[in-house]
Amino acid sequence: MAFYHNGIIDRRIPNILGYINNVVLSKYRLGDPAPCMVMVGTDSEELNYRFFNLIGSMRSNSDFRLQHSIRIIFLSSEQDKRTQFLGREIPNDKLSKSNKVIRFVQSQKYVSLSRLRTAQSTSELEPPKES
Repeated sequence: MAFYHNGIIDRRIPNILGYINNVVLSKYRLGDPAPCMVMVGTDSEELNYRFFNLIGSMRSNSDFRLQHSIRIIFLSSEQDKRTQFLGREIPNDKLSKSNKVIRFVQSQKYVSLSRLRTAQSTSELEPPKES
């Protein structure tokens, strides 16, 4: 999963460790099993730990999202060996007809890691135009 911000695609590519769909965090108490979908190669205890740390942090900050159904995606940290790195950031060079910058990500985009590794700019990541 790559991230676009400040006109670039970040060179850090964290690994998705697990996720939870449609969870209301206020319903969980320490010791409850975390409802995580764990990706292959990820320790479920690691996700349980992160899940309950997240809930504790949100409770201490009175986060309004505790009461709402949300999706959580657990990602590897920058220091984690599962995080990959591109050789460089990828600058956005997309322009409108009036020469205004168009954000690369206006919605979710799926681009392979191999294409990210070779791209010099975001225009190289656009799908080919149909003739």
